[in-house]
Amino acid sequence: MTSDTELVSLAIKMIKKYCTHGIVAGTASGAAFGVFVLFVVSPQIAAIESAHASGFHSTAESTLAFSTLFTIGGSTVWRLILGLIFSLLYYIFENLLPGSHRSNPFLLAGAGFVTVSGVPWLLLPPSVEPVVEGLSQSTRTLLYFGGIGAGAVTASTSLYLSSRVTNRGTIETIGISATPFAVTLITGFVIRMTMLQPTVSSYNWGYAATVVLGQLLLWLSLAGIFSISMSHRSPDAVAEIAETSP
Repeated sequence: MTSDTELVSLAIKMIKKYCTHGIVAGTASGAAFGVFVLFVVSPQIAAIESAHASGFHSTAESTLAFSTLFTIGGSTVWRLILGLIFSLLYYIFENLLPGSHRSNPFLLAGAGFVTVSGVPWLLLPPSVEPVVEGLSQSTRTLLYFGGIGAGAVTASTSLYLSSRVTNRGTIETIGISATPFAVTLITGFVIRMTMLQPTVSSYNWGYAATVVLGQLLLWLSLAGIFSISMSHRSPDAVAEIAETSP
Protein backbone atom coordinates (compact mmCIF):
# COMPACT_ATOMS: atom_id res chain seq x y z
CA MET A 1 0.00 0.00 0.00
CA THR A 2 1.37 3.38 -1.00
CA SER A 3 1.88 5.83 1.85
CA ASP A 4 0.81 9.45 1.74
CA THR A 5 4.44 10.56 1.55
CA GLU A 6 5.07 8.34 -1.47
CA LEU A 7 1.90 9.64 -3.16
CA VAL A 8 3.01 13.23 -2.64
CA SER A 9 6.45 12.38 -4.01
CA LEU A 10 4.91 10.70 -7.06
CA ALA A 11 2.55 13.64 -7.59
CA ILE A 12 5.44 16.12 -7.52
CA LYS A 13 7.38 13.93 -9.94
CA MET A 14 4.45 13.76 -12.37
CA ILE A 15 3.76 17.49 -12.12
CA LYS A 16 7.38 18.15 -13.08
CA LYS A 17 7.02 15.84 -16.08
CA TYR A 18 3.79 17.52 -17.17
CA CYS A 19 5.35 20.96 -16.76
CA THR A 20 8.31 19.90 -18.90
CA HIS A 21 5.95 18.83 -21.68
CA GLY A 22 4.03 22.08 -21.30
CA ILE A 23 7.13 24.27 -21.43
CA VAL A 24 8.35 22.52 -24.59
CA ALA A 25 4.93 22.86 -26.24
CA GLY A 26 4.52 26.48 -25.14
CA THR A 27 7.99 27.51 -26.32
CA ALA A 28 7.64 25.85 -29.73
CA SER A 29 4.12 27.14 -30.38
CA GLY A 30 5.10 30.60 -29.11
CA ALA A 31 8.04 30.82 -31.49
CA ALA A 32 5.81 29.76 -34.39
CA PHE A 33 3.17 32.30 -33.38
CA GLY A 34 5.83 35.02 -33.20
CA VAL A 35 6.84 34.24 -36.79
CA PHE A 36 3.18 34.40 -37.82
CA VAL A 37 2.76 37.82 -36.19
CA LEU A 38 6.00 39.12 -37.68
CA PHE A 39 5.33 38.09 -41.28
CA VAL A 40 1.51 38.15 -41.45
CA VAL A 41 -0.09 40.31 -38.75
CA SER A 42 2.43 43.18 -38.53
CA PRO A 43 2.46 43.88 -42.30
CA GLN A 44 -1.35 43.84 -42.29
CA ILE A 45 -1.44 46.35 -39.45
CA ALA A 46 1.05 48.53 -41.32
CA ALA A 47 -1.16 48.42 -44.42
CA ILE A 48 -4.23 49.39 -42.41
CA GLU A 49 -2.31 52.21 -40.79
CA SER A 50 -1.24 53.56 -44.18
CA ALA A 51 -4.76 53.38 -45.53
CA HIS A 52 -6.24 55.22 -42.54
CA ALA A 53 -3.36 57.44 -41.49
CA SER A 54 -5.55 60.45 -40.86
CA GLY A 55 -8.08 58.59 -38.75
CA PHE A 56 -6.36 56.41 -36.18
CA HIS A 57 -2.67 56.65 -36.98
CA SER A 58 -1.50 56.77 -33.40
CA THR A 59 -3.54 53.73 -32.37
CA ALA A 60 -2.31 51.60 -35.27
CA GLU A 61 1.24 52.83 -34.79
CA SER A 62 1.29 51.82 -31.15
CA THR A 63 -0.32 48.50 -32.01
CA LEU A 64 2.30 47.87 -34.70
CA ALA A 65 5.11 48.73 -32.32
CA PHE A 66 3.68 46.36 -29.74
CA SER A 67 3.28 43.59 -32.31
CA THR A 68 6.85 43.99 -33.52
CA LEU A 69 8.20 43.89 -29.97
CA PHE A 70 5.92 40.96 -29.26
CA THR A 71 7.54 38.93 -32.05
CA ILE A 72 11.13 39.52 -30.93
CA GLY A 73 10.83 37.38 -27.82
CA GLY A 74 7.72 38.27 -25.94
CA SER A 75 5.66 35.72 -27.85
CA THR A 76 7.93 32.86 -26.85
CA VAL A 77 8.10 33.95 -23.21
CA TRP A 78 4.35 34.41 -22.83
CA ARG A 79 3.58 31.14 -24.60
CA LEU A 80 6.11 29.35 -22.39
CA ILE A 81 4.07 30.56 -19.41
CA LEU A 82 0.88 29.54 -21.23
CA GLY A 83 2.34 26.08 -21.82
CA LEU A 84 3.19 25.79 -18.13
CA ILE A 85 -0.34 26.78 -17.09
CA PHE A 86 -1.77 24.45 -19.74
CA SER A 87 0.21 21.49 -18.40
CA LEU A 88 -0.88 22.15 -14.81
CA LEU A 89 -4.54 22.39 -15.84
CA TYR A 90 -4.18 19.23 -17.88
CA TYR A 91 -2.72 17.38 -14.89
CA ILE A 92 -5.61 18.51 -12.70
CA PHE A 93 -8.44 17.85 -15.16
CA GLU A 94 -7.06 14.97 -17.26
CA ASN A 95 -9.31 12.33 -15.69
CA LEU A 96 -12.35 14.60 -16.02
CA LEU A 97 -11.97 15.28 -19.75
CA PRO A 98 -14.34 13.14 -21.84
CA GLY A 99 -11.93 12.22 -24.65
CA SER A 100 -8.88 9.98 -24.99
CA HIS A 101 -5.30 10.75 -23.99
CA ARG A 102 -4.65 11.87 -27.58
CA SER A 103 -7.73 14.07 -27.94
CA ASN A 104 -7.92 15.56 -24.45
CA PRO A 105 -5.14 18.14 -25.03
CA PHE A 106 -7.14 19.44 -27.99
CA LEU A 107 -10.32 19.61 -25.89
CA LEU A 108 -8.48 21.61 -23.24
CA ALA A 109 -6.95 23.85 -25.93
CA GLY A 110 -10.41 24.43 -27.40
CA ALA A 111 -11.66 25.42 -23.98
CA GLY A 112 -8.69 27.77 -23.66
CA PHE A 113 -9.41 29.43 -27.00
CA VAL A 114 -13.07 29.92 -26.15
CA THR A 115 -12.19 31.32 -22.72
CA VAL A 116 -9.31 33.65 -23.58
CA SER A 117 -10.29 34.77 -27.08
CA GLY A 118 -13.59 33.50 -28.45
CA VAL A 119 -16.11 34.82 -25.94
CA PRO A 120 -14.27 38.11 -25.16
CA TRP A 121 -14.21 38.82 -28.91
CA LEU A 122 -18.02 38.68 -28.96
CA LEU A 123 -17.91 41.89 -26.91
CA LEU A 124 -14.70 43.46 -28.21
CA PRO A 125 -13.87 42.08 -31.67
CA PRO A 126 -10.20 42.15 -32.77
CA SER A 127 -9.54 45.39 -34.61
CA VAL A 128 -6.77 47.94 -35.09
CA GLU A 129 -9.34 50.73 -34.77
CA PRO A 130 -11.56 50.51 -31.67
CA VAL A 131 -14.88 49.02 -32.80
CA VAL A 132 -16.83 50.68 -30.00
CA GLU A 133 -15.83 54.26 -29.24
CA GLY A 134 -16.46 56.03 -25.95
CA LEU A 135 -15.40 53.16 -23.68
CA SER A 136 -12.75 53.86 -21.08
CA GLN A 137 -9.82 51.51 -20.65
CA SER A 138 -11.21 50.29 -17.34
CA THR A 139 -14.53 49.48 -19.01
CA ARG A 140 -12.76 47.58 -21.81
CA THR A 141 -10.74 45.65 -19.23
CA LEU A 142 -13.89 44.82 -17.28
CA LEU A 143 -15.64 43.63 -20.45
CA TYR A 144 -12.65 41.51 -21.42
CA PHE A 145 -12.33 39.76 -18.07
CA GLY A 146 -16.10 39.39 -17.94
CA GLY A 147 -15.85 37.67 -21.32
CA ILE A 148 -13.11 35.40 -19.97
CA GLY A 149 -15.34 34.43 -17.06
CA ALA A 150 -18.27 33.72 -19.37
CA GLY A 151 -15.98 31.76 -21.68
CA ALA A 152 -14.67 29.63 -18.82
CA VAL A 153 -18.23 28.83 -17.71
CA THR A 154 -19.25 28.03 -21.29
CA ALA A 155 -16.31 25.71 -21.98
CA SER A 156 -16.54 23.99 -18.59
CA THR A 157 -20.28 23.41 -18.95
CA SER A 158 -19.83 22.00 -22.43
CA LEU A 159 -17.10 19.57 -21.31
CA TYR A 160 -19.18 18.53 -18.31
CA LEU A 161 -22.27 17.85 -20.44
CA SER A 162 -20.14 15.97 -22.95
CA SER A 163 -18.78 13.70 -20.20
CA ARG A 164 -22.34 12.97 -19.01
CA VAL A 165 -23.74 11.88 -22.38
CA THR A 166 -20.93 9.68 -23.69
CA ASN A 167 -23.28 6.70 -24.08
CA ARG A 168 -25.67 8.55 -26.39
CA GLY A 169 -25.50 8.94 -30.15
CA THR A 170 -22.91 11.15 -31.80
CA ILE A 171 -25.37 13.74 -33.10
CA GLU A 172 -27.17 13.98 -29.75
CA THR A 173 -23.86 14.30 -27.88
CA ILE A 174 -22.68 17.07 -30.19
CA GLY A 175 -26.00 18.88 -29.86
CA ILE A 176 -25.98 18.76 -26.06
CA SER A 177 -22.32 19.78 -25.87
CA ALA A 178 -22.91 22.70 -28.24
CA THR A 179 -25.85 24.10 -26.27
CA PRO A 180 -23.73 26.25 -23.91
CA PHE A 181 -21.92 27.75 -26.92
CA ALA A 182 -25.22 28.59 -28.60
CA VAL A 183 -26.51 30.29 -25.44
CA THR A 184 -23.29 32.30 -25.04
CA LEU A 185 -23.22 33.25 -28.72
CA ILE A 186 -26.81 34.54 -28.66
CA THR A 187 -26.24 36.39 -25.38
CA GLY A 188 -23.05 38.01 -26.68
CA PHE A 189 -24.76 39.03 -29.91
CA VAL A 190 -27.65 40.62 -28.02
CA ILE A 191 -25.26 42.55 -25.77
CA ARG A 192 -23.24 43.75 -28.77
CA MET A 193 -26.30 44.93 -30.66
CA THR A 194 -28.09 46.58 -27.74
CA MET A 195 -25.39 47.91 -25.42
CA LEU A 196 -22.18 47.97 -27.47
CA GLN A 197 -23.25 49.05 -30.92
CA PRO A 198 -20.23 49.32 -33.22
CA THR A 199 -19.16 52.76 -34.44
CA VAL A 200 -16.82 51.60 -37.22
CA SER A 201 -18.47 52.10 -40.59
CA SER A 202 -16.38 49.50 -42.43
CA TYR A 203 -15.05 46.77 -40.15
CA ASN A 204 -11.84 45.14 -41.39
CA TRP A 205 -12.91 41.51 -41.57
CA GLY A 206 -9.61 40.51 -43.18
CA TYR A 207 -7.62 41.63 -40.15
CA ALA A 208 -10.10 39.99 -37.76
CA ALA A 209 -9.87 36.71 -39.69
CA THR A 210 -6.08 36.85 -39.52
CA VAL A 211 -6.12 37.36 -35.75
CA VAL A 212 -8.63 34.54 -35.25
CA LEU A 213 -6.58 32.24 -37.50
CA GLY A 214 -3.42 33.08 -35.56
CA GLN A 215 -5.03 32.22 -32.23
CA LEU A 216 -6.49 28.99 -33.60
CA LEU A 217 -3.08 27.95 -34.93
CA LEU A 218 -1.49 28.85 -31.60
CA TRP A 219 -3.84 26.68 -29.54
CA LEU A 220 -3.79 23.89 -32.12
CA SER A 221 0.02 23.77 -32.20
CA LEU A 222 0.20 23.94 -28.39
CA ALA A 223 -2.18 20.99 -28.04
CA GLY A 224 -0.55 19.05 -30.87
CA ILE A 225 2.99 19.36 -29.55
CA PHE A 226 1.83 18.63 -26.00
CA SER A 227 -0.12 15.57 -27.18
CA ILE A 228 2.84 14.21 -29.16
CA SER A 229 5.17 14.79 -26.23
CA MET A 230 2.79 13.07 -23.81
CA SER A 231 2.30 10.10 -26.16
CA HIS A 232 5.93 9.10 -25.64
CA ARG A 233 5.36 8.38 -21.95
CA SER A 234 6.50 5.01 -20.68
CA PRO A 235 3.96 2.48 -19.29
CA ASP A 236 5.33 3.13 -15.80
CA ALA A 237 4.66 6.84 -16.20
CA VAL A 238 1.07 6.14 -17.27
CA ALA A 239 0.59 3.95 -14.20
CA GLU A 240 1.98 6.73 -11.99
CA ILE A 241 -0.44 9.22 -13.55
CA ALA A 242 -3.41 6.96 -12.81
CA GLU A 243 -2.27 6.67 -9.22
CA THR A 244 -1.49 10.33 -8.55
CA SER A 245 -3.88 12.36 -10.70
CA PRO A 246 -6.66 14.13 -8.74
